[in-house]
Amino acid sequence: MEKYRLISKNPSDVTKIEWYIQRKKFWGWRKIHVIENNRSKELTFGSMGEAEYYMYKHYFKDGWVHQPTLNEYWYERRTYGGF
Repeated sequence: MEKYRLISKNPSDVTKIEWYIQRKKFWGWRKIHVIENNRSKELTFGSMGEAEYYMYKHYFKDGWVHQPTLNEYWYERRTYGGF
């Protein structure tokens, strides 16, 4: 089971709240980065809805999503055949 959560970063300017997607790893929560042209950059979104849409589109394609809290998502992949 994979675990994800949405975190907001509140800068001093309230109109520029940024949202991040974090993935739970063995050693704790880590922000998701995208690698383009051998450079890594953080994924940031302007609203919680945009971040949630990106998560569903790119990480939750084929399986079940459970949302135990408002900003945390547990994803379980669907298995075909077998137990």
